[in-house]
Amino acid sequence: MPPSDKMTARLGFGCASLGSRISPADAEAALTRAYDAGIAWFDVAPSYGDGQAEAILGRFARKHRDRVTLCTKIGIEANVGGWKAAIRPLARNIVAAFPALRRYATRARTVTKLPLDPDTIRQSAERSLARLGTDRIDLLMLHDPIPGDVLREDIAEVMTALIRSGKVAALGVAGDMEAARNAASRPDLYSTIQLANNPFAPNADADFIEAWRADGKRVVTHSALGAHGALAELSARLASDSALRRRFDDAGYAGPTQAADFLTDYALSTNPGGVTLFSAARPDHLAALVDRAHALPRDVHMLRALATELSSRIDA
Repeated sequence: MPPSDKMTARLGFGCASLGSRISPADAEAALTRAYDAGIAWFDVAPSYGDGQAEAILGRFARKHRDRVTLCTKIGIEANVGGWKAAIRPLARNIVAAFPALRRYATRARTVTKLPLDPDTIRQSAERSLARLGTDRIDLLMLHDPIPGDVLREDIAEVMTALIRSGKVAALGVAGDMEAARNAASRPDLYSTIQLANNPFAPNADADFIEAWRADGKRVVTHSALGAHGALAELSARLASDSALRRRFDDAGYAGPTQAADFLTDYALSTNPGGVTLFSAARPDHLAALVDRAHALPRDVHMLRALATELSSRIDA
């Protein structure tokens, strides 16, 4: 049993790179480290890791099934096979040797947006169950849905049937704020929303999130550091703007990790009581993340003020 506590319970492990950027062997080691650190929430999707992530997570999770939460999604699948699958290990080694090539490898990956109809939803859920090697998905989410799809009755019926069958424990929506607002109009169906949240992609509306939580619902946030380039963007701004850097220094964010420290604190502090996803596959990144989580609470008003200052300088 991992040494879980209320702080690490707020952390989720994002599996988007397992099987693509991160090899299966390294992925299993990363999952084990996260679990041993007290992280029990694992977020995956059929498209992640060039279609490999669910199977990799499943092999790990079977050893700890009753002590981990498996969240996967419906709506987007990987479109990688044939020669692309065959050269994946070689491509991974090349990118490891020459990190600047990573952006080209990312562009080469393609995904397919699935039509959200009852048959597709049932089939996708069955494939995810098989890849995860489990008889129950703890949380099944619509993946970047058209907001109107969240309200469709045929989708509600098939998702409800999955709950009744015991194959799915809970349902959610992983998308934008419009999709999340539509999910809020179906509290009988959806228990969780998942949104991007960082100062450069502030999708999580504070008032809406507070009302959603007040109804006993869960909020999961992602893209704290990298998916929208937040870490690179903030690092560049701090390097080029001495006045901004002094503001961060005065707020206690100084030194070579000031951008990462601030973004981590912002993500965790603006999602109190929720789950915040990080892809902390490297041992040093995981250790730093756990340290930040245990250092909470932070002054959320100060964090929001710094984020507002960032936005005002961007707009200017």
